[in-house]
Amino acid sequence: MRNQTEVHLTSNHSKLRMQPAAKAHIGALSESGAATTSVRGHKWLEKMIKDSQSKASAVAAKRAVVETRFSGIVDAVVDELHPHQRPEKDVQELVRRSIELLVPEIAQLQRRLTGTPVAAMKHLKKVRETAAKLEILLLTMPNRVAWVGEMRLGMLGVTDETGLLVPAPIERPRLKLMNFVLDLERLQTEAKIAESHCGPSPLYEGGKHLSVKYAHLLITALSKKPPTNAPSGPLRTIASLIFEAITGAKEANLERHCKAVLRRSRPQPQMKR
Repeated sequence: MRNQTEVHLTSNHSKLRMQPAAKAHIGALSESGAATTSVRGHKWLEKMIKDSQSKASAVAAKRAVVETRFSGIVDAVVDELHPHQRPEKDVQELVRRSIELLVPEIAQLQRRLTGTPVAAMKHLKKVRETAAKLEILLLTMPNRVAWVGEMRLGMLGVTDETGLLVPAPIERPRLKLMNFVLDLERLQTEAKIAESHCGPSPLYEGGKHLSVKYAHLLITALSKKPPTNAPSGPLRTIASLIFEAITGAKEANLERHCKAVLRRSRPQPQMKR
């Protein structure tokens, strides 16, 4: 028993004596691990910085290419506008601004043309029919519930001995109801008019049409030559260049769109009285 106790105590004592060495070893391992983690973190940070710089360089290079291409298109449009009505510097600035204004206009047109004319017409028809039904219901309202048409705010009134509502006094209730009925009539008329102005089909090429429209405006305002539909004329060439500037598509065929814009721009014959 004594021997076992001595062995046990000796063993515990040796363990206690080894603790400083173990602590030193653990401390060394911790410092080594911290150093390794620090090196890895530093390398990771360097990699992130390099990746960010490379991406920024790529974006800057792409932007420079786009700007160079855009400037080349502007110069080509300016050349097509010869002879100019204004100084060439002013013409170049106006051409650049016009093309820059065209981009948000095309985006707005695309939003307005979302959906199909058929779906828009169906919706307008439902609006018109619903307004007509509501108008008839208001005008033929039974006497028992005629107070609904007074459209009062706050307290409606009190009930009499028969259970009918005696409305609270309101200024010109009939006039307010008729104004609402007139609004419904106007809504029906406007919906009917809108049915004939639902716009073109989804196949309508709004970008091409606006490119020709802006080309026609530039020629009319800045060039001494009139716009024509000649295959190699300024209208087709400038319209194609503008379309390239906003879409990236080169040498687009815009003959049909040029014909349409020229046809609309012709002066209409005056009606004989």
